[in-house]
Amino acid sequence: MAGKAPPFESLSLRQIPGYAGIFLCMPYFVYILYSDTHNRYYIGQTTDVAQRLNRHNKGMEKATAPYNPWRMILFIEKDSRGQAMILERKLKNLNTSDLEKFIVKHGGVPGTGVAR
Repeated sequence: MAGKAPPFESLSLRQIPGYAGIFLCMPYFVYILYSDTHNRYYIGQTTDVAQRLNRHNKGMEKATAPYNPWRMILFIEKDSRGQAMILERKLKNLNTSDLEKFIVKHGGVPGTGVAR
């Protein structure tokens, strides 16, 4: 195996050809959707809020398809997926009343589709 490059997964960033020490951080968003027809909230996280809302409204997401249409109530930017996942989990553990208080506190209006 002499002369054969190691698998990509085993390389550190410094060993990757062309890596100049720049690491781009992609922002993640935690979003809250609302279905007027079913009086229901949905909480998720993504890197592309518009695309994600479109997927929900096209019925491409099994968990939300029965409750279409959805409107964006609020989205919050986080620096990493890990941070987004932590907030998403916290929000999913709130009851509806506390979730609506969170929405108001962060500039949204519960159940009205007003996004920030």
